[in-house]
Amino acid sequence: MMSNKGVLSFLMALFTCLSFYCQTEAERKKIAANYNMAAIENLKSTLEENNRLKEERISAYLKANLDQTRRAKVNGKVYAIYDVVNGKPVYRSTDNI
Repeated sequence: MMSNKGVLSFLMALFTCLSFYCQTEAERKKIAANYNMAAIENLKSTLEENNRLKEERISAYLKANLDQTRRAKVNGKVYAIYDVVNGKPVYRSTDNI
């Protein structure tokens, strides 16, 4: 097992090496100049609208089913309603809650 001094030396060497591979401000601007900003904004709007509609479906489902909650714990695992399809909730396991 490495000592704290060894770990610190390793991390400093690693970050020093990685800094040589970072992009400069000029390189970032050159890359960003090639972006299709209209397509990015269109995609962003579409995703935001889809998320808003999904949240509305979840809210409507929870209002109609007062015995249901947005999150449920089953056998120690947490599940959350991700969407509602054909009137039925779609759950996703969430390990980070």
